[in-house]
Amino acid sequence: FFTHTWCAPCWAAYEPLRAAEQSCPEQLSVWALHLDTEQEDWLKIANRKGVSAPLRHSWEAGRNQAWADALGYPGIPFFVLLDASGNVQKRWLGARMRKLRRTLRKACRPER
Repeated sequence: FFTHTWCAPCWAAYEPLRAAEQSCPEQLSVWALHLDTEQEDWLKIANRKGVSAPLRHSWEAGRNQAWADALGYPGIPFFVLLDASGNVQKRWLGARMRKLRRTLRKACRPER
């Protein structure tokens, strides 16, 4: 998902993303693509909030912004669900936790 250190709604997404990735690591690989370079500030806030999300992070703000723009980035938090081939399956704006959890549950279902 596309995030920014100072995005309050973004912080709410870390725990559900971490939990989903831990529950189905074969189906999900979660990335936090930061649109800023405030890594030290992010770590301080994460520590203070108790965020221990073992997500993969990319702090290459310029490249991340280019990817966000290519995906039709409307703002943050911006979530993009890709299939194993890299095709966009779903994308949405906003930290709507029910939608996030529902989408992650569906993504974790074994393929039939």
